[in-house]
Amino acid sequence: AGWIAASSALLRSTNGGSSWTSLSNAPQTTLTSISALDSMTCWVTGPSIIYKTTNGGASWSSLSVTVPSGGRLTGISMVSPQSGWAVASGGVIYNTTDGGNRWVLVPAGVSAKLNGVFFIDPGRGWIVGDAGTFLQTADSGRTWSQRAMPDTTTLIAAAFVDSTTGVVVGRLGRIFMTTNGGSSWSLRPVNTRASLNAVRFLGRDSGWVAGDCGTILRTTDGGVTWTGSI
Repeated sequence: AGWIAASSALLRSTNGGSSWTSLSNAPQTTLTSISALDSMTCWVTGPSIIYKTTNGGASWSSLSVTVPSGGRLTGISMVSPQSGWAVASGGVIYNTTDGGNRWVLVPAGVSAKLNGVFFIDPGRGWIVGDAGTFLQTADSGRTWSQRAMPDTTTLIAAAFVDSTTGVVVGRLGRIFMTTNGGSSWSLRPVNTRASLNAVRFLGRDSGWVAGDCGTILRTTDGGVTWTGSI
């Protein structure tokens, strides 16, 4: 099963993406991010609230989270039915260990707007944000270290296939790839300058990026080359 969250719509596929159904009873708010574990269990964020379904989107429960005044939830990554992470503007990081019923504020050490979070397992995760912000943890979020990026372009989303190899995407068509855990990055050439807002991998080689203006890019070599801008 697959899920897509747009600003005003939530779509679900049960046939590998051949067709998509709009969920009529999706949360009535601007959706800012999504994290699904399987065909039944999914979390989405609005600007100041998190919703969860355990029945494929037939119904949704609202989960309270305290967002600072003027802040906005921007990303979520659930590692298991119980454990997950969310980020917001103002350098805010949240952690849950009970499926989202309670969210605890975690010190980030930065003030930049954070836009995306990705955990590959309970211990290892990455966060991206404005002004080229890139954070990583290897101890389940107890500490976060900031790594330098090649430039200060706003970064919006990240995806890793293991502890060393990953891709981050952002504005101006930026796709950066690392093969050493973020110690160094290479800018991958693409035929677009659209803002790139999401990246996902299925396995080590096959991945997709989605962005503004209907932009869809695909890689079949683990992120080295990207083609298919629409």
